Amino acid sequence: MSNPTTRNTVDLYSRLLQLTGVTFTPSIESTLTKPQKRQLANNLLFLLLHNYGSEERYIKPSNVHFVLDKEGRKMVRYHVLIREESVIQGAPVHKREEALAGLRAVVERAVFVQTRLEPKEPESS
Repeated sequence: MSNPTTRNTVDLYSRLLQLTGVTFTPSIESTLTKPQKRQLANNLLFLLLHNYGSEERYIKPSNVHFVLDKEGRKMVRYHVLIREESVIQGAPVHKREEALAGLRAVVERAVFVQTRLEPKEPESS
């Protein structure tokens, strides 16, 4: 019998691969390569589980969505939503096909911040 937490993680990862255009055809417009999209899905999975998931609170894969938002006249960005709550906003970009790259930049920065080790303070003598 499989662990429900593991099953949910696999289902959520599959959903993120669909949303980033790795396993869904037709693919969404993007300047990212397939390996870059897969890495974006990996990083999103980490952030979503680290910040919003727990053993008591599953993230239902069908509740995760990407929404393309137009900012002003010329800027667009992706939002990652869990149900109706925007949990991650991509960087604003000028072209629709660059929006996934804008999301990737924000997600990679967030992963770096959450995984970096705090430097030890020097011991005073």
